[in-house]
Amino acid sequence: MEYLIDTYNINAVYSISIHDMIQYLCAEEDRYRCVLAFQLAHMYTRAYFSIKCNIPELPLNCAFFSSVEVDRAMRYSPSDQLDPTVALHTDIPFGESLNINDVLEKTNGTLQQY
Repeated sequence: MEYLIDTYNINAVYSISIHDMIQYLCAEEDRYRCVLAFQLAHMYTRAYFSIKCNIPELPLNCAFFSSVEVDRAMRYSPSDQLDPTVALHTDIPFGESLNINDVLEKTNGTLQQY
């Protein structure tokens, strides 16, 4: 992921990893390129280990995450309302949950900056 961020000048930085959640902070204009980089980094990693285990093919359902959430708040799901008793700003819009097809459509399948 760091290689892709540096190579394609994506304004993003690793933030935190908890159990099965990995979080990056990125500039709003780079959010879709960051999601694409994240999906590609996952695919490259899975492919590497598959080859090392003498499994020459990587099924599509293993190659990519089923979805990657893009959100301005840390919540369980990007479609959840923020709790007004906890959140300072409850007017933060809902986030998005993107699968690989969604992000390919939004980025035209490229990490290049427009």
